[in-house]
Amino acid sequence: MVNKRNNEFSLTYGTRTTTVYKYQKVDENTLVLIEYRDKNNDGKEDKILNYYERK
Repeated sequence: MVNKRNNEFSLTYGTRTTTVYKYQKVDENTLVLIEYRDKNNDGKEDKILNYYERK
């Protein structure tokens, strides 16, 4: 679900776990989901870009 006011995209998984991502719109069917987490365990947050495409 897209919340245009906050630029947030909510993704709900089968176990009803919802994750909220900031996003940027690429085109009508593609969003770039922006996630900040420590990916390589160096103690610093990394910016991770995931592409979500509507079919």
